[in-house]
Amino acid sequence: MLGGGGSRGIAHAGVLVGLDQRRWAPRLVVGTSMGAIVGSLYAAGYSPGEIVRVFREEDWSSIFAFDPVPLGPDGLWQPALRYPLADGATLPQGLVPDRGINRALVRYLFDAGVRARNDFDRLPRRFRAVVADLATGKAEALAAGDLPRAVRASMAVPGVFAPVNWGGRLLIDGGIDDNVPIDVARAAGGAPVIASEVVRPADTLDASSPIRIATRAARLLLRNAGESGTPDYAVRPALPAGFFAFQFPRDPTFLVDAGRAAALRALPPAPAGSDRAPRTPGPAPATLTGLRVVTPLPGLAPLVRARFAGAVPGAYAPAAILARVDRLYATGLFDGVWPQVSGGELVVRADPRPRAVVAAAAGYDEDRGARGWIALEGWDAIGPPVEASLFGMADGLRREAALRVGVHATWARPVWTLGGFGRAETIREIRDAVGDADADVHRAGGWIGAVLRLPGPRWVLEAQLRAESVSAADGPDGGAVGPVLSARSAHAGFEPVGVPSELVLEARGGGVDYRAGRLRAALPGTLGRLHLAAVARAEAVDGAAPLDALPALGDDRWIPGMRWGQDRARRVFAAGGDAAYPLLPAGGWLRLRLRAGLARGAVAPLAPPGDAVGGAALEAVWGTPAGPLEAGVGADTRGQWRLLLNVGRAF
Repeated sequence: MLGGGGSRGIAHAGVLVGLDQRRWAPRLVVGTSMGAIVGSLYAAGYSPGEIVRVFREEDWSSIFAFDPVPLGPDGLWQPALRYPLADGATLPQGLVPDRGINRALVRYLFDAGVRARNDFDRLPRRFRAVVADLATGKAEALAAGDLPRAVRASMAVPGVFAPVNWGGRLLIDGGIDDNVPIDVARAAGGAPVIASEVVRPADTLDASSPIRIATRAARLLLRNAGESGTPDYAVRPALPAGFFAFQFPRDPTFLVDAGRAAALRALPPAPAGSDRAPRTPGPAPATLTGLRVVTPLPGLAPLVRARFAGAVPGAYAPAAILARVDRLYATGLFDGVWPQVSGGELVVRADPRPRAVVAAAAGYDEDRGARGWIALEGWDAIGPPVEASLFGMADGLRREAALRVGVHATWARPVWTLGGFGRAETIREIRDAVGDADADVHRAGGWIGAVLRLPGPRWVLEAQLRAESVSAADGPDGGAVGPVLSARSAHAGFEPVGVPSELVLEARGGGVDYRAGRLRAALPGTLGRLHLAAVARAEAVDGAAPLDALPALGDDRWIPGMRWGQDRARRVFAAGGDAAYPLLPAGGWLRLRLRAGLARGAVAPLAPPGDAVGGAALEAVWGTPAGPLEAGVGADTRGQWRLLLNVGRAF
């Protein structure tokens, strides 16, 4: 029996390792919330070592983060908040996005559910997912149905994750009624019952801060609401009191080790003669006879069928089905895609995202000051699905507004887009060069194009034909037309090292005539607990380019110690490396950034760039739901230094 507990429940994986070392072979697994995730993997036939590997390899900050999306004419924008304004026929939403966890559950559990014929007693180990009915608040155990969706319902913390529609009822996290459902395990035939509990309050009172008091109160509520009986063996991992359930460490080794140690302390060796092997998974269906789409918005059904073309009818191929699930997620229209086989037919339940949301993000850094953006996004599917966004952003140097429309065709995977925008950017380096002068470059125009979102490594490819008017007091201005081609990494969540990778090529012809290219790349890796990344950057502009098209060596804090926009020129090259070491259990990182670069090709009236420069920064970094919190100090080889402070995602 595996109780709930958010990220603290990762310790259950270590408990399973300890059970295996004591040679226990559970035939029944009961789980609530995170316990249902760990337990379902075990019931599906994954070994304890494989489950530990899942939690070490998955990027949980990405799983529980909003996907970056194109909003204006350039770049990807990752929200810190998306709040539904009109759900239409879709489900109520949670504050934390569930697309990532929905995809992961289907990826790991779909085939096991198919082979069990949707009967949890036919899995390699029998399984029960404990949920609660939102209407009554009463807990119950799901023993049949769509396995990934049953697990998803068990972890639907009210208000945090969206509830799951199960036969017309809304199901939520079973922990609100029974976080350690021992009686459920006994009723299903479990004997003896081994219960792993990860949120039990400590025996000693720690009231040193409001957060610790609130955390203890929450754990007391769970204990008082959910101890339904006494287990034969109680396993209680000794986890740090200050490690909270919403923290998902990149390296969960300390959680796994705590679970393993607790199991070895609490359990004697298993009785002699125990059969330790799980049952062999059931046979897969030979063929799929057809496709049935279940969605609350009938206008989406043709798009779902088009994305599953080639997978059904035909031989049962789980990899092909999961690839098509990813294609549907790549449209950005769905929060949940749930394939299930019933009677030889592939049934795909497609839960659309809310039809109108407001999305936003904000931040602050010591160089540009406050920054923020907001977007109103909406879509409909009367015919082909059409989405639109109204977007605005501002920071200390740039202001922009844009309207974007996209059409999803059933006959092609790209989204066909058109839009209009206006932008003003301040070139503060002119003030630095000649005194009080202030220069803004204004652009206004529109584009038509196509966007293709690639699943798996998560890249967004975009091709545009852009027409715009450029106005600048210094430098060329006038009308311009030309193509823009881009490939951008769409990784969600927080990375302690490296930079987002992108390749952008563009050209303009007319009153403003120039060509530009930009490449930024990172090669990440690990060495034990140390996270490393090599980074590189190359940008070049040729022709009569406005000042805002010129790259700057100091942009995006590339060289520690330099200001944003410093050393603006026609060509910029830089490279370096990042190293970050986890600060456990606080969930933060100690990061060292080493960079070097040079800028060439002076453009009047800007001050000419200096010689090649290197820089170093030592920073403490924490990932938060609103974006990273970064603080430190940086200096360069020219003698410049800066105290570094950033709150929120970069844009």
